[in-house]
Amino acid sequence: MSSTGITPHISHKLDDDLEALRNQVVHMGQLVAEQVENAVTAVIKGDANLAREVIDREGEVDAREMGIDRMCMEMIAMHQPAAGDLRFIIGSIKTINDLERMGDRAMEVAKAAMRLAAEWGGDGDTSRVEAIWATVREMVVGAVDAFARLDAERLVTMARQDEAIDSDHEEVMRGLMDGMVNDARRITPTLELMRIARTLVRIGDHATNICEHVVFLVHGKDLHHASAAEVAAELKGR
Repeated sequence: MSSTGITPHISHKLDDDLEALRNQVVHMGQLVAEQVENAVTAVIKGDANLAREVIDREGEVDAREMGIDRMCMEMIAMHQPAAGDLRFIIGSIKTINDLERMGDRAMEVAKAAMRLAAEWGGDGDTSRVEAIWATVREMVVGAVDAFARLDAERLVTMARQDEAIDSDHEEVMRGLMDGMVNDARRITPTLELMRIARTLVRIGDHATNICEHVVFLVHGKDLHHASAAEVAAELKGR
């Protein structure tokens, strides 16, 4: 097996290109994970300068996506890959699409962080958002690691975490609404926190999608929209 987990070829050029592709996707994933981390940190610390850095770096994420997409198109044209190799390239394209969207979500959070910093002056209660973030952070890092290792089994854990944050989100929204009703002065910042909470859930969805892409490129199975129990049963049966 080659280092990508794909069968090696008579010509090492395709092997080298597949490995270069995986490295580029992982590097993009690390950049996006950093962007998301900084955006949420900006919310928690009320750091408008850090939020501005996230917004300013959004172009880097877009540039990486376009570069990797171009690399994939060139590989398909040059090598005319089949079977697992083609799945790997297609799965990579799907993965960078979700990473780019995660980058967009990070920018949304950063913009909200700037508005909150202006509203609260860096001294607001973000504890409810932090509760969701604890799980989403693990999901973002886990998704990048799953792609790097071609770890299809990671989807089992990811699907369970995705279901958990959906439940946590409902509880967080109820708590935020209760606080807003009890104190009208908190309406504007609370609405921002609600938007951030929803955005974090969407980031978790993208992380789950990436693990689904890994299952596709490794096993050729489409487990999109499968429940955690269905994912576990499907992968256990391999």
